Amino acid sequence: MRIPVDGGPPELVAEPDSGSNHLFFAPELLPNGKGVIVSIAPGSPTPAEYDVAVLNVATGEYDIVVRGVFARYPETGHLVFVRVDGSVLAAPFDQDHLELTGPPVPLFGGVRLKDRGTVDFALSASGSLVYGAGADVGEALYGTATPVWVDRDGTITPVDPDWTFNAPRTLSIALSPDGQRLALDILDGTADIWVKQLDRGPLTRLTFEGTENTGVAWLPDGQSVSFSSNSGGVMQTVSRRADGTGATEPLVDLEPSPVWDGQWSPDGEWYVVRVKGTDANPDLWAFRPGVDSLPTPLLESAHALLMPRISPNGRWLLYTSDESGEQEVYVRPFPNVDDGRWQISTDGGTEAMWAHSGEELFFINGAGELVAVQVETEIGFEMGEHQVLFQTEGWRRASAARHYYDITPDDQRFIMIRDLGSAVTTDVIIVENFFEELKAKVGN
Repeated sequence: MRIPVDGGPPELVAEPDSGSNHLFFAPELLPNGKGVIVSIAPGSPTPAEYDVAVLNVATGEYDIVVRGVFARYPETGHLVFVRVDGSVLAAPFDQDHLELTGPPVPLFGGVRLKDRGTVDFALSASGSLVYGAGADVGEALYGTATPVWVDRDGTITPVDPDWTFNAPRTLSIALSPDGQRLALDILDGTADIWVKQLDRGPLTRLTFEGTENTGVAWLPDGQSVSFSSNSGGVMQTVSRRADGTGATEPLVDLEPSPVWDGQWSPDGEWYVVRVKGTDANPDLWAFRPGVDSLPTPLLESAHALLMPRISPNGRWLLYTSDESGEQEVYVRPFPNVDDGRWQISTDGGTEAMWAHSGEELFFINGAGELVAVQVETEIGFEMGEHQVLFQTEGWRRASAARHYYDITPDDQRFIMIRDLGSAVTTDVIIVENFFEELKAKVGN
């Protein structure tokens, strides 16, 4: 998007191809204003699949110019870019014709890639370069983690002290209905769904196709899990038996529109998913397996609608929305969502979940505290006292879209993901007179 310096409404410059599931990030406007250098993420946690493209500001069209995760255009007239292996290359670039005019030339290596392919790498107008070095793609991207039990007073108990794993940035976890198994996605080159027998039992891998399998949820019978997968190209929701037997079965396929993070009603009658809306923000759609052939819109908005949860009695929908300017927690009747609305949080709220009793709900407030709220849901909806249980600092916090914790069937303990960090250190390297080196190696 672009906006006038003196204010005004945002204007669309360019967007990814419809149905591509791509994301634009790290843009840089070229000095002549004709184009924008931008990185393209494939909607998966695999930076090797990232590209560098140039957008035509006048037409909104874009062309991929090199395979890489990050690029900048200095005044020397070169495209300087970083590849997934941390190597830095440069090639002559014509900003008037928006194209490379020569082959890429290697410059140096060792640049650190961080979260989802982003890079600490900056060029100044005077010719200085600064970058982060010392880490590689893999564990250093997201760090290691381990699940822990947390009581309502904040007391921590390890789940399996010997179990650590690489946690994806967009991690999802879900306890089975009986509380005996944990389903989650683990990063090992690709993001895949695994099931752990708690506390110290075996770990079973469920997915072997696609680069991103996430948004896991248990079917109410406790025998299978559903999740989102890009194994077919665009993210769609599928299911598979939790013991690893049988084939992966499609649930909701709206290709070319991506579908994410389905959640079940406790009786299994309804399945609520996130679907890309007309304004690119996620909407909530509902589907009755065995009744409906396709999901239909449940709740649509110009704002992001995230983290749906249906109450234990099936009568209420809990979700988050940024309609106020920041994420807050709301409740509506279900499935008749237009019959009312209650705002639960007031100073920021995310990762909202129902207690199994139906007499409480939980969310994480803007201060990072886990809050319990007394509710009445049988006759109508009434909200009671808010009680802060404990601070979640030190545990993995969610992106805007997914829950990073779950609740035991008795509502007395939470399973949460504790970040262990990364043993890989990073140096900050400053290179003076980088433009002279660039011109000497690549030419003008």
